[in-house]
Amino acid sequence: MTEHRAGHLQAAEAVYRQAIQAWPENADAWHRLGVLYAQAGQFDRALSCLQSAIEFDPDAPGYRNDLGNVYLAMDRPEDAVESYRHALTLDASSAEARFNLGNALYACNRLTEALDEFRRAAASNPGQPQIYANLGVVQQKLGRYDDAAASFRKALKIAPHFADAHYNLGLVLFAQGHLEPAEQAFTRALDIDPGRAEVHLGLGNVLYELNKRDRALGAYRHAADLNPELAEAHANMGSVLHDRGDLKEAAAAIRRAVKIDPGYATAHVNLGVTLAAMGNPAGAVAAFKRALKAAPGDIRAQAHLATALQESGRKPEARALLDFRRLVEIRRLDAVEGWRSVAAFNAALAEHVYACPSLLADRPGKSTTGGSQTMEILFDDHPTIAALRGIIEANVADYIESTLKKTRNPYAAPPPERWRLTGWAVVLNSGGYQSPHCHPAGFVSGVYYVRVPAVVKRGTSGDAGYLEFGQPHERRMGRHRTGAYLSKAIKPEEGAMVLFPSYFWHNTIPFKSKQDRISIAFDVLPD
Repeated sequence: MTEHRAGHLQAAEAVYRQAIQAWPENADAWHRLGVLYAQAGQFDRALSCLQSAIEFDPDAPGYRNDLGNVYLAMDRPEDAVESYRHALTLDASSAEARFNLGNALYACNRLTEALDEFRRAAASNPGQPQIYANLGVVQQKLGRYDDAAASFRKALKIAPHFADAHYNLGLVLFAQGHLEPAEQAFTRALDIDPGRAEVHLGLGNVLYELNKRDRALGAYRHAADLNPELAEAHANMGSVLHDRGDLKEAAAAIRRAVKIDPGYATAHVNLGVTLAAMGNPAGAVAAFKRALKAAPGDIRAQAHLATALQESGRKPEARALLDFRRLVEIRRLDAVEGWRSVAAFNAALAEHVYACPSLLADRPGKSTTGGSQTMEILFDDHPTIAALRGIIEANVADYIESTLKKTRNPYAAPPPERWRLTGWAVVLNSGGYQSPHCHPAGFVSGVYYVRVPAVVKRGTSGDAGYLEFGQPHERRMGRHRTGAYLSKAIKPEEGAMVLFPSYFWHNTIPFKSKQDRISIAFDVLPD
């Protein structure tokens, strides 16, 4: 043990072996030798020793815990779960075994169970920052961003120089759209540990969304210098160079990303976007198809492919993706349980939207101009939101079964069996609009109309205020056109819901009115 504690593993191994030879049933010697082998990365030998220790002393919780650690290191998380659970039956108060069980459950993607174990570990050992950090990671993975941010802040209250917690807090804040606080979190992580490529990458992503493109490029370059094999840094560098108009340099950076990771669908998409802007739609089509081969159903790849096919004069192929007649559905509410009319329900919903504390004008990084947008709204417990959530879920389930599963799109992936919603409110003022965009995180998207200005209802200003499908993101695709794009305009109606595939480019057409246009937009995400 003295040699072991001093780090003299070879000497310690020899003495442990002598002890076992003299006393073969010494469980502690087998256990400590197993721990030594685990530290040396010799996991098969560690496993054999720990199993011998348990054979001679089956009631020692520490042996079961260390056996679980070895299983986890061997990428056998289900076996690790069993070992940690056995350890807890022997000592239910072990915060270490509880924490390790949470890690093993996370490795098994049993996130809800992992969440419960980390909470129990934190309750029994509230002064351990790593427990809160791991709890936050699980909450982040489950999309519970407010809870995750709170957990990371608890970890940082205990350990202010915990670089990982600052980094993960930055990721959560970025996912929530809190860009300036996310920038501060990433910067703080780099102050503590400046040599981490992934933190420079995260900072670059925030700076990009804040339109600080030169600083973003510097962050991506720093990330790539620290880790030349970090494909995402090269791909994102290419995006900034594209925006600056340095298209050849952008294409070269993205090709480096593809060379590092040929299965990186996003890099193929970014390359296709750049090639399209360079006037090479045929090359863009090929790149988008490579992306779809790497990631069937990729939303951005389908969105850009539909445009590039049209740019290449191949509209019949594009129509297979952009089947607006079949895939865009309008569903109208006749009644809402608990309200005397749909109009009364919408009035209550509008009041709630205006009172929402996250409603922010021209939110950075979003497609809304001349209006306001909330953060996540569909998890609100307000009665109107709860009712709307139920209505959306029922209509989405029917749309998936009756429409999406019958699509003729050759590039679509089968809809996932399990899914969840995310949603936000959009308030457009006079002159406001949403620029063309798609929703890469979802597979079905939709919008419910709460309030529609009278001028839009009457249609006296043409298609002002309408929802339009088919116009591509001009900034990304360039101006190399071969005629008009396939498109469809939808007149919004109060109490109506529009459902469509998430890869459809869509935008709103500006309108003039003293009345606001209010809607609840949502995505259906694979769960």
